[in-house]
Amino acid sequence: STHGYSGGAQIGYNFHVADGIVAGVEADATFSDIGGDIFFNGKNVASTLDYSGTIRGRIGVLVTPSALLYATGGAAIGRFSHEIAIGALTMSDSQTFTGWTAGGGIETFLTDRLTMKIEYLYTDYSRETVELTGAEDMGAIADFDHTVQTVRAGLNYKF
Repeated sequence: STHGYSGGAQIGYNFHVADGIVAGVEADATFSDIGGDIFFNGKNVASTLDYSGTIRGRIGVLVTPSALLYATGGAAIGRFSHEIAIGALTMSDSQTFTGWTAGGGIETFLTDRLTMKIEYLYTDYSRETVELTGAEDMGAIADFDHTVQTVRAGLNYKF
């Protein structure tokens, strides 16, 4: 099961490449408490995304004079916390992983300076082997396959 929340900020720059074509670059940072867990073979295994960030290129086409349909992709970084509980023993670890992200969205002007966007991103932090440590110097090694699918809405101010 998965649950949690996220919120963040972004900064970017866009420019007109040709008639009706816009390109740009964006960077964002998101703080979150999105987690999931599973009970498997007598163990409760949990993973939580603490924060993430991306730097992405973006290219789009103006579908109306004020609405941009775009594709985006680039590099991603995320900090995950992991936990395995076996009876009363709990082992945990936190690590930062890198990966890639790709997606798309639509952005439209609300005023001459304010835009609104809805965006989908698929992010893959790859499969990672994590060594978890617990009480009495006991440990466990677990493989985590971190992929995140995000639909988000945003408001942007154009300077």
